[in-house]
Amino acid sequence: MNYFKIFFSILQIALVVYAGITFIIYLMQEKFIFFPEKLPSGHTFDFPVPFEEKFYMVKEDIKIHAIHFKTENPKGIFLYLHGNTGALDRWGYAALPLVKMGYEVIMPDYRGYGKSTGKLRSELDLYHDAEFIYKEMKKNFDVKNILLYGRSLGTGPATWLAARYHFQKILLETPYYSIEEMAKNQMGFLPVRLLLKYHLKNHIYIPEINNPVFIIHGTEDELIPYEHSVRLSKLLSNPDHFFTVPNGTHNDLERFPEFQGFLNRVLGD
Repeated sequence: MNYFKIFFSILQIALVVYAGITFIIYLMQEKFIFFPEKLPSGHTFDFPVPFEEKFYMVKEDIKIHAIHFKTENPKGIFLYLHGNTGALDRWGYAALPLVKMGYEVIMPDYRGYGKSTGKLRSELDLYHDAEFIYKEMKKNFDVKNILLYGRSLGTGPATWLAARYHFQKILLETPYYSIEEMAKNQMGFLPVRLLLKYHLKNHIYIPEINNPVFIIHGTEDELIPYEHSVRLSKLLSNPDHFFTVPNGTHNDLERFPEFQGFLNRVLGD
């Protein structure tokens, strides 16, 4: 029996399978990162605070849908960049704690989410859409009163934007060190650096931000490990700007008193 020939045949098969898996993941990586839900154009939202639907024509054929949550005599206005799953019918409720504290909020859906059109094709799509909306906000609001909130996936475009433009404060909830780091943890057997079109490097952009950055993360986060924020906290100019929610997971921080304490500390008068 020619063991060398058998070994060589097995190796060839393994390489073909490996190459196939790598190729599929490269082509379909948006399916592994983004989990949008579409909403019909006539969908009616129901939130317990005043709001207005807005549309931003970021390109001739791409329309970004957003909700502008309003309040009387606002202390400022947030641009809120949400996570990777769902749409504004669910995410809109995340704006309510900020509205209750006297802030207005503009929360967009990403391309292909909710009533937004188009598809996400690259990391730059995320960045440039957020940048477009920020520039539109500056036309109506004093830049000194604009704040930024990034949550989960949204922390990536948030830090990129904050490294380039002025925000009164930047709040990051459950951020990742980078998407590349997340991919390495889950698919370390693949050349993720070469495969990824989405790197979203929070660890690169946070040190470039000149305005106050605040991080909050739960210790039992099952999606983005708490350790990611621990590492990011070492890049903050003020170590007291890192807040921990003991026993908090990825989507339940609002039910813990530490979360409201975080908002009171960061946004309280």
